[in-house]
Amino acid sequence: MYPILFKFGPIQITSFGFMMAFAFLTCAWLLRKELSRNKKDPELAYELVMAAALGGVAGAKLNFLLIYFDSVLRDPIGMIFSGAGLVWYGGFIGGMIATIYWTRKLNLSVGMVAGITAPLLALGHGIGRIGCFLVGDDWGKPTDVSWGVAFPNGIDPVDFPVHPTQLYEMTALFAIFAIIWYNRKKIESNWIPLWYYLVLSGIQRFIVEYYRKNDLFFGAFTQAQIVSIILIIIGSYGLYQYYSSQVPQRAGAKSNS
Repeated sequence: MYPILFKFGPIQITSFGFMMAFAFLTCAWLLRKELSRNKKDPELAYELVMAAALGGVAGAKLNFLLIYFDSVLRDPIGMIFSGAGLVWYGGFIGGMIATIYWTRKLNLSVGMVAGITAPLLALGHGIGRIGCFLVGDDWGKPTDVSWGVAFPNGIDPVDFPVHPTQLYEMTALFAIFAIIWYNRKKIESNWIPLWYYLVLSGIQRFIVEYYRKNDLFFGAFTQAQIVSIILIIIGSYGLYQYYSSQVPQRAGAKSNS
C-alpha cells in the first residue's frame, strides 16, 4: 500500500486524495461527452461535477458527525475538521441534492442529468475504492483466504490478513458501470439508468457488508445495509413504474398494426 504518494515540504498528497481527484476528472471527461451527445454545452460538465463534489463532501461529513454525535459534543472542532468521515451514502445524498439544485440552475433536465450520471456514479465510486485500498482504510473482517491482505502501514493499521473489501466493491462497481454504460443508448427513459444503478449498487453493497467490519445498526443489519435496502426499493419501484406503463402502450401498438 502507498498511503503517501508525494511530499512537498509540509504538503502531502495521499493516494486516496489522488484517486478521488482522478475519479472526478475522469467522470467530468465522460460527462462532457454525454452532454455533447445530448446536444448540450459540454463545458457545463465541470460545474455539475464541482457541485457533486462539494455536496458529496458536505453530505458525507454531516452523516459522519450525526453518527458520532457524542464524540462531536466532546470535541466539536476536532471532529468537524478531521480528515475522517467520508461516508459514501452521506456523500451520495449530499451530492445528489447539490447536483439537482445546480442542474435546475443551469436549466437542464433533471431526468437527463440523472440518466447520464448514473453510470459515472459507479465509476467514480469504484476509482475511489482503489484509493481506500492504497491508503489502507475500509478493510474487512479477518480471513484466512489466500487473497487476504494486511495493512500494517495503513491509516487504519492491521497486521493480520483481512478481506480486501475495497477491491470487492471496486470490482462490483466497475461491472455496474460497464453494464449501464454499454446499454445507455438503448434505454428509452432518462431515469432508467439511475433506477438500475440504485438497485445494482444497493445489492453489491448489501453483500459486501457481510465481509466488512461495521457494527450492526438494526437487528442483523448494518447501517449501510439498511440504506442499501432503501435504495433497492426506490430503484425497483422506479423500474416497475416504467415497465408497467410500457405494457399498455405496446399492447395498443400491436392492436393497431
